[in-house]
Amino acid sequence: MIAPALADVVPGAIASVFAIALVGVAAGGVWYLLPQQKRAIGSGTRLLIAAALVALTAWACIALTPAIEPRVLLERGNPSGKFARWMRFRRARRPASVCSAVALFSVGAAIGIAVVPRLLPLRT
Repeated sequence: MIAPALADVVPGAIASVFAIALVGVAAGGVWYLLPQQKRAIGSGTRLLIAAALVALTAWACIALTPAIEPRVLLERGNPSGKFARWMRFRRARRPASVCSAVALFSVGAAIGIAVVPRLLPLRT
């Protein structure tokens, strides 16, 4: 019985990954624009601000799942726009396409994070 409960929040959880990245970039831009006097806070306070931004963004995305889900997952084989039905429809059409995409994205992200910065001649 846990699977239907998870299926209700998966689209919001996936959206939160992208939203957290966007909020991080926006927060970094705002932080950069602040005067130097305002940025003189401790690292613990900065960590609390970052954790609060991540938690609020994730909560907002999961709370907005009913609005996100039909806009992202609506297609011909899934007129309801529900995640569980979308997964069944996708599995019937192309086996493991979602899993393959997630695996390839993970490998690409790992290579991008671990290898590419070492290859670039960045000197400070």
